[in-house]
Amino acid sequence: MLAIDPGTKYLGYASFEGEELTDYGVKAIRQTGGPKGMLLHAEAILQRLLEEKRPGEIVVERNAFSQIRQNARLMLAITLLHGLAKKLGIRVFEVDPRTVRKIVCKDGNVGKRELARTVAVQYPELKAYLES
Repeated sequence: MLAIDPGTKYLGYASFEGEELTDYGVKAIRQTGGPKGMLLHAEAILQRLLEEKRPGEIVVERNAFSQIRQNARLMLAITLLHGLAKKLGIRVFEVDPRTVRKIVCKDGNVGKRELARTVAVQYPELKAYLES
């Protein structure tokens, strides 16, 4: 499984085999060339991740920011992910951020910091990132 946290400046990902975290990272999305350039670079990143990881399914955080200016670009990036996954026969599941927090922390209202601490307890190799 490949988990993706989409964005317009950065794309976070975590790759799992069962419950074992096998890889993770954050990819910077170039902002040159306007919205089209950003989408082309995001597509290249996603294509590379999908080819390298060959996931059976993808879990992506559902866009919950309907009031922000970058929302249109974010929705395009998520639509792009769906299209790439469909071409490769990969199922995509969108999960609401509150649902993720409820599953991981047993409380859908916790903040990002508490969510990060809880995840770092389960995956100690991520503790180094709590400080940054």
